[in-house]
This record gives sequence, C-alpha cells and structure tokens, in this order.
Amino acid sequence: MKRIATPNRAVDKFAAGKDGFRAAVPAVSSATEFSDLWFNHVQEAVMRTIEQAGLVQSDTDFDQFVTALNATYARLSSAAFTVSPTALTPAQFDASQKLATTNFLKRVGVQFSGVLNINGANIVGVPAHVGGEINAVGTGAASSYTIPDSIANSIPVGSVIMVANISTSPFALSRQGTDQFFIYSSTGSNSISIPPGTDVLFTLISNGQWVVTGSGSFLNYTLQNVVASRAAGTVYTNSTGKPIYVSVTFSQSTNVSTTAVATAGVASFAGSTTTPVAGSVATVAFWVPAGATYSATTSGGTTTLLYWSEMR
Repeated sequence: MKRIATPNRAVDKFAAGKDGFRAAVPAVSSATEFSDLWFNHVQEAVMRTIEQAGLVQSDTDFDQFVTALNATYARLSSAAFTVSPTALTPAQFDASQKLATTNFLKRVGVQFSGVLNINGANIVGVPAHVGGEINAVGTGAASSYTIPDSIANSIPVGSVIMVANISTSPFALSRQGTDQFFIYSSTGSNSISIPPGTDVLFTLISNGQWVVTGSGSFLNYTLQNVVASRAAGTVYTNSTGKPIYVSVTFSQSTNVSTTAVATAGVASFAGSTTTPVAGSVATVAFWVPAGATYSATTSGGTTTLLYWSEMR
C-alpha cells in the first residue's frame, strides 16, 4: 500500500517523503484529489484482512474489520495464540518474564536438554549439559566425567544433571572448582564412582552444593580387606563422605572368654563372645556414619586381630 500520490496532495505533510491530504482553501487551493489506486489500496487492505479471518462480507456488520483483526492478531492484553506461533528462545537459564518456547523448556530440563554418551573417554562437563543425561557406555576402558562448576558458570539452584552407567566399568564422577557432592550425608565429597547398571541424579541445592541421589549413590560400595592397616583399640575416622559398614573378628589366644566391642561416634556395640577355648573367635559388626570416628577391640582375655573388613 502507498500514500496518496495525486498532483495536488500535501507534500511532506507528515515528514519528508510522507505525503498526505489537504483541505480546500477557497479562492486559493483545491482539496487533494483521490485516485482509484489509493482507494483500491484501502479497500483491499481492509477486505483481505476480513477474508483472511474467514469472514463473509456483510452490508450491515460495521465491526467486521475489528473482528478480523482480533481473530488474526493477538492482543497485547489477554493474547490467545493460534496455529503455530514462534518466538525467540531465551537464554538457557533466563528467569525473566520473557515467553518460554518449547526449546527453552527442553534446555532447562523440563525434558532432557540432550544426551551425551561417553565411551572410554574423560569428558569435562559444560553448562550446556545441565538438564541433560550423561551416560557411560561400552565394554572397553572406564569413562569419567566432571560435573560443571556451578559457581563459575552461575548455574541456578534447582538445576539437575542425570548420570547413568550402562557400561561394564565403574563410572568416575568428580567436581570442578570447589563444588561439593552430598551423598546421604552432611559431609561433602569431591567425587563419586558409580557401578555398572546404576544411575544418580545431581541436584544443585545451593551454590557449589550438589545433592546426589539414586541407585549409584547407595550402591557405591566395595568390600575391602583392611586388616593390614587396622589395629585393635585405635580410633579411625570415616572420611568417605558416606556411611560405611565394618566387620571385625578377633581370635582368642587363651582359655578365657572375651567379647568383641566397638564404638562409632557416640554409639557403642557389643558383638559375640568367645568360648573359653584358645582359637575361638568373636565378631562385632556395625555402621559408621560419615565423618564419625570408630574403633574395635575386645573386653577380657588376650586376642589377636584376625579379620577387619569394611564395606566402603
């Protein structure tokens, strides 16, 4: 559509190059003449809007043009979008009042923002992995992955990363920066290794603090024979960042009964008691909370430390 272009139009009425209409001035000038081109422009602009809205032309409906505009274009107030509207996708962690596109929702984790499969490689996590799933795959070398630095990358609280191990080797997960992992404990950890066939969910609960839940977090144990590094009555500290299970067995050296006893934090435990025969055994088994101290010994008689195993 163009502005009026007849010879006696008001030149530059609205701005340079923006001509308009003028009224007649008696004995001085005539009013702007209309042209068929301009009227056809106006008519078609109105009628094609009405037709696009699917309305039938009417001689009596004076609101058709307004009705067509409302049906075709959303109002700024109480907008109702139809068909397939599109919009610019906000930045990944945008928390403003911008419109959220389906792509934005995907990237912030309403559905996984993406899937990364790692086959025997060491991958450094980036912010784009937030909201996604990280998988260790394959039957070869073990994989490793570092969780993105939440502080350096300004990752918002509530963000999640799903990690699964569908390979045949342990999957080593470690932090970046000063982030800490909290695995069913108030004591933070720098890393976790999840066994094959397990998964964990990392949820950011505060700057630098990821809570780790899922099968990989509580099945992340190996049975270890630590008797060579343990002694009866010595106090040790559970620094694994998770509860551990301890089993200690003593052998009776004399013909006097003895009982295996232990402490873990503020708790005390009594195990089995030997018979008054040299060579008989007594065992005590107990859980040690993360960060707690623990020890094991015997009461009465003379014994030798026979076994000390820890599920840690």
